Order: sequence, then C-alpha cells, then structure tokens
Amino acid sequence: MKKYSCFLLLVLFYLGCGSLSTSSFSSTTGSLPTGYPDPGLPLDEKQISARAIELLAWVKTAEKAYFIKPEVGIVFWAGTDPGVRQDFKEQLRDRRGEIDLVFTLVEDVIASHAYTTAVYAFYEKDDPGGAFANTFEAKRDFSYRNTPSKFAEFFFQAEKVFSYSYKNPAVDKKKFADFAEAFAFTHALKTGGWGAFPGTVRKYMDTNQISATYYLDWDKESIGAMSKIHSARFKGEPELFLGLVSSQQQSLIVEDSATDANWGRGGDKQGKNKLGLLYMIHRRRFLTDFNNDKKVLFDKENTDHIEYMLRWINKYDGESKK
Repeated sequence: MKKYSCFLLLVLFYLGCGSLSTSSFSSTTGSLPTGYPDPGLPLDEKQISARAIELLAWVKTAEKAYFIKPEVGIVFWAGTDPGVRQDFKEQLRDRRGEIDLVFTLVEDVIASHAYTTAVYAFYEKDDPGGAFANTFEAKRDFSYRNTPSKFAEFFFQAEKVFSYSYKNPAVDKKKFADFAEAFAFTHALKTGGWGAFPGTVRKYMDTNQISATYYLDWDKESIGAMSKIHSARFKGEPELFLGLVSSQQQSLIVEDSATDANWGRGGDKQGKNKLGLLYMIHRRRFLTDFNNDKKVLFDKENTDHIEYMLRWINKYDGESKK
C-alpha cells in the first residue's frame, strides 16, 4: 500500500507539472457548502445530527435524480450470468449470505416476470435515479485515495490505469503523464460527452501494450474497486445512499444501458448488470443491520433513522466486516 501511495503521489506530481494545468484539474472538483467536512473525513456526532436535519429537509424536495421510480423507464432485464454471483462473492465479503439473498431476489423476480412493479431503472442524468450513474456529477466532492472529485467514473478509470502502472514498474511514466488530460476528464467536461473517455483509457492501455492477462486480472478486481468508490461517494453524498435505501426492498436495480452489457443490461437485455447488482448489495447490507438493530422498516423521513444511516456509512468501506 505504501508503494501504491507513493506512485499515486508521483502521478499527481506529473498531473500538476505536465500537459495539464492546475486550473483544468481543479475544474473536476468543487467547493464544499458551509458546514461540510473535507471530503473523505468521517462525521462526528454533532455533524451527524446537523446533517440528518439537512437531509430530512432535502427529502421533502423529492429531487428526482436521487430517487429511482419503478413506474418510469421499465426495463425487461433477464440477465443472470452464472459466473457473476461467484465474481461478487470472490471480490466482496459475503456477510450473512447477503450476496446470495440479492441473487435469489433477482432469480425470483425474473421467474415471476414481475418487471412492472419490481424493476428500478437508471441511466440518463435527467431521469429519475440519474444520480446513480457513475458519470453523474455529485453535489459535492468526495475523496478516494486522498484525491477529490465529483465523478465516480473518474476514480474507476483512474484505478484501472493506476492498477496497471503499479503492477508494471517499467511503464513509461512520460507517456503516463501525457495521459493526464484525459485522466482528469477535461475532454469530457469540455465536450459534455462521456462516451469517449473509456475509449481513451483503452487506447492508452493498448498503446502501452497491456496484455490480455491484465484485463482478466482487472475484471477480477473491478467489482471490489467500484464498491470502495461507492462507499467514498456515500460519505460525501449521503443523499445518494438515502435515495438507495428508500427504494422498495424487494426490487431490482438496473443500469439501463443499451451499450454496456457488463455493468448494465446491454442491448439484448441479457447483460450482467454489475452496477445495479452492486447497489442492491449495498442496500441489502445496510437494511440487514438496520432491521436487526431497530426492528422496524427504514423511514427516510425519520431523523433517528437518518442518523443511524449516517453512522453506518461513516464506517462502511465497501466491504463487509462481520
């Protein structure tokens, strides 16, 4: 981990000194509202109480991007790749069989064809649930590996490149520095288009002759990486987590992407939907603890319940500890 941190610092040095200006890098981040701690720092009890009151007031605004509606954007998702459950269990700790519970729910809904009442779909930023997309601009910065940003996709693509470069010390660091502009999302921010960014990452990887073995290794790590990135975002943007755990417990969450059959449903609606499944696992983990401790259903308009949620995400790092 120390070596990884040193490498990250080296890369950030390149970002500041290379082709990317300091001002353009800061364009990916924003200022924190008054009263908010630095991104990534846990809340203390006083902050938890104040934040709970703010969130209770926020819930009443019914900001649609943070609440997935089952009656909007119905998706007939019927994908259950047999290897996906094992991928999740290998990369995430399975506390009290929570991953199995999620996949059993998926199988039950698909078998009963209960799509119209039990599927919550998200993708476009202006649609209900749009905030759950990795390319959605969060309300405020959140911190991952001591780096602030408002975009989960920024961290995911960066983690992919860092992972390769860390494992291959012979990589040309100059080329890596030249990659900085795409790495910092300036192209996406200037053009408003996100679709080209993963391709830019892939081009960088191909240019550096990254082997097919690496991609297989990354696939085995990617769910765990995404889970940790989500946990960082939940801390910086508890509105997203509140919207998540307020969704119907016995419902499927689906990334309604026609082009991504790995993280979304894919064009044939048989995709792996890893992003939707991961959100369902986060939700199941929280509700397992909440229901066991409180013996009641979670109420998004109950201050005590919101405070419990804030304490929970304060400790959550994307892995199950028990």
